[in-house]
Amino acid sequence: FNGISEHSDVFMSNIEEPHYFNTDGLQGISSLEEYEALFEVATSEHKIVGEASTHYLFSKVALKNVLDYAVDPKFLVCVRNPVDMAPSLHAERLWQGRETEKNFNAAWKLQEKRHQGLSIPRTSRRVPDLLQYGEYCKLGKQLERLLEVVKPEKLHVVVLDDLRQSPREQYLKIMHFLEIEDD
Repeated sequence: FNGISEHSDVFMSNIEEPHYFNTDGLQGISSLEEYEALFEVATSEHKIVGEASTHYLFSKVALKNVLDYAVDPKFLVCVRNPVDMAPSLHAERLWQGRETEKNFNAAWKLQEKRHQGLSIPRTSRRVPDLLQYGEYCKLGKQLERLLEVVKPEKLHVVVLDDLRQSPREQYLKIMHFLEIEDD
């Protein structure tokens, strides 16, 4: 969504994924003061002020927390094919040092053990759900949960494959959803 953050009517936090609202998992920023400081330089010229935390959709509490905090928020969600997402997520967890099993298939097979609290790397013990690749990739379930609390007109879902195939078309759809002009 780099094009969106470069739009003159949009202000995105300089920390791309603060994860403030998912208090049940990975949280980058934990104090309200620190979170609000991310937006201090936003002005009234900015029609859209936001951030891009990827774990909010997975979190059981982030959506409620966002709705408790923000006045009339809009949700722009990018999803990808779960078959592509799972190994990519595993690779990201390896890169972050949260996963120790280098083989994706073996890591996938460890999910049940890890759900039981076993075979969790030391670096993921605080947030073991990060290694539940199957749960992370149940995007339909997560979108259903989102639609239980958010009106459909406040949600725009972008499929990553569509964004790759027709970036301009998807960009214009996003501009329409955000109610800002293409600049």
